[in-house]
Amino acid sequence: MSIEGDIRDFSLVEVIQIIGQGRKTGTLSVEGERETIWVYFKDGKAVFATPSNQREQLGTILLREGAITEEQLELGLRAQKKMQAEGNPNRLGTILVAMEALDRATLEGKIKHQIKESIYAAIGERAGRFRFFPELDLEDEDILVSMDVEHVILEGARRIEEWSQIKDVIRSYHEVYVINPNPAATGNIKLSPSEWRVVSFLDGKRDISSIAEDGGMSRFEVCRVVFGLINMNMIRLHAPGESERAVASAS
Repeated sequence: MSIEGDIRDFSLVEVIQIIGQGRKTGTLSVEGERETIWVYFKDGKAVFATPSNQREQLGTILLREGAITEEQLELGLRAQKKMQAEGNPNRLGTILVAMEALDRATLEGKIKHQIKESIYAAIGERAGRFRFFPELDLEDEDILVSMDVEHVILEGARRIEEWSQIKDVIRSYHEVYVINPNPAATGNIKLSPSEWRVVSFLDGKRDISSIAEDGGMSRFEVCRVVFGLINMNMIRLHAPGESERAVASAS
């Protein structure tokens, strides 16, 4: 079974539920604004996922959270590249486990997190196309987890509801925001660590995707923080053609 369509005409939540309930095996590609997100299914269960422009995302997450060292990541990527050149591709996570750089339980936890984030990112896309085709470019030995997509969707119900509100305000991942020089709010405003992190990147150049990548956050986290800061009148959309000098003086 192959299905495809426009994201604006179909609910990706319903598409994913159809795949799960139908126990389908194959690959779902979601071509959004800035990237293509791939979610792999076997017998209706999600077994792997990745954004196309973040192939090393799992390694980056493992490194950032202290699960592996930079040296271990470099060795793993080098081994992966060599295996690919020899016609024997393998997942970075599988290689790191074989190297004893981390244990399987830690790897599985990170892969599950990546699957969830990828599914939520796909659901959060405003425009683009999706396609599900019955081809699974994964070997059985590469399948380390098997997640019930219905559970993932139920677990993320609150996030999906938040997305519907956020998308009415934040139209694109490449919108640029800057600090509002004349906030209407009065009194002392206390920002959370994540809010401070996002504010520190508001330089009039970085868009939401860039802040997520540079700040080690998911785009949903950045959008949620930006949404909150907009409601507090702390930040505003960077006007097209606005000079960097004006942004610098405002901040």
